[in-house]
Amino acid sequence: MGLSSIFWRVSWKYGLRAFRYAQHDIGHAIAALTFAAAGLGWKTSLLLDMSSEDIASLLGISGEKVPEKQEPACLIAVYPAEKTCTKSRVSSGVIPDFKNLSWKGVPNSLSPEHVEWVGIEDAASAAQKKGTDYLDKRDKSNEKPKEELKEESNEKSKEELKEKSNEELKEKSNEELKEELKSNMQAASSLKTSSFRNLLNLDTVPLREVIRKRRSAIEMNNSAYLEDEIFYAMLQRTLPENNPIFNSLAFGPFTHLLLFVNHVKDLLPGLYVFLRKPEEKDRFKAAIRPDFLWEKPKNCPSDLEFYLLMEETLDSFAAQLSCKQRKAADACFTACMLSEFEEPLKRFGAWIYPYLFWECGILGQLLYLEAEAYGLRGCGIGCFFDDPLHDAIGLIGLKGLEFQDLYHFAVGYPLPEIGVITLPAYEK
Repeated sequence: MGLSSIFWRVSWKYGLRAFRYAQHDIGHAIAALTFAAAGLGWKTSLLLDMSSEDIASLLGISGEKVPEKQEPACLIAVYPAEKTCTKSRVSSGVIPDFKNLSWKGVPNSLSPEHVEWVGIEDAASAAQKKGTDYLDKRDKSNEKPKEELKEESNEKSKEELKEKSNEELKEKSNEELKEELKSNMQAASSLKTSSFRNLLNLDTVPLREVIRKRRSAIEMNNSAYLEDEIFYAMLQRTLPENNPIFNSLAFGPFTHLLLFVNHVKDLLPGLYVFLRKPEEKDRFKAAIRPDFLWEKPKNCPSDLEFYLLMEETLDSFAAQLSCKQRKAADACFTACMLSEFEEPLKRFGAWIYPYLFWECGILGQLLYLEAEAYGLRGCGIGCFFDDPLHDAIGLIGLKGLEFQDLYHFAVGYPLPEIGVITLPAYEK
């Protein structure tokens, strides 16, 4: 399955921010496809060794011109859950055949007039990806002498090449998968066994129901408090090792959550950080202000790297950072997604820049569904002031390139939408 973006669909309203909005949307789409596939007993993987040019050829969008051209993003392999995706690109011999196809149809024009945003085209051009062989290199680095290889161990080594393997699916037998499909009650997300107990047992929540009722909150109830058990459960599911939704990604995780906690029971209001890579603590601590507290709340599960940085009521500041959107202040919590920045760009090149936004979009889609499953509501916030946040936490100067604020997301209890009637999804 292929995904692409049309920047003009967003830039007509949001200008230069359209580039990052489009990348967020790709991440949300990847997660939506992955959740849908999981509900049917399938898995997804990004074919990340594909070049942008070859993806465009396969999708039939090569040679399209601005302002309404489709920008190739990625190809996603969809396959049975008990199988392993061992390829990271489509065979190069297939590409010429697609280039020679006679594509039918002409896309409808979005508008008769356009505004040229040179910065978007510059960013898209710089982020064009050439073909790579990351998976092949990892195969060779893990290769054993042929005489020592057995079929079973070879399959295992291929599985270990993925930085985020699906532990739960590996443990399930084929019979269990069949039974799960019969019940049609796939969990909203899978929580790995740990020191934290899943009090609400989301395994009983139908995925179909959660997906279909998913909405973005317009306004939040600033007098409602979130149970701390639910808060910690949501954080736990953002960890790659605890959630198969992240198996589609080949690299990372790169993103940590800086959290403005406004209304969570038994948690002091203030600024917190949740590290999704525990080994990053010392590096992250050195990159931000030295006077932060780094105190772990007493009721926090022992296996979560979650720390209080500053005890203070910061709801108004959270809204100010999110383009003065009140929902960021009224939410139970607002997450700012801080991604590693300089190191991935140096390691992979400019093409990884959109990928960092994709990871944030995947996190956003996960939080949307988690919120719905718990009777809450989420809202992605793509308009925000990154530099003021960097300044506030001490990410300035050379250190400011180490991590960057790429996405905001608010979670809370929604207020009724006046004048809006919600009908069942896909109503006949």
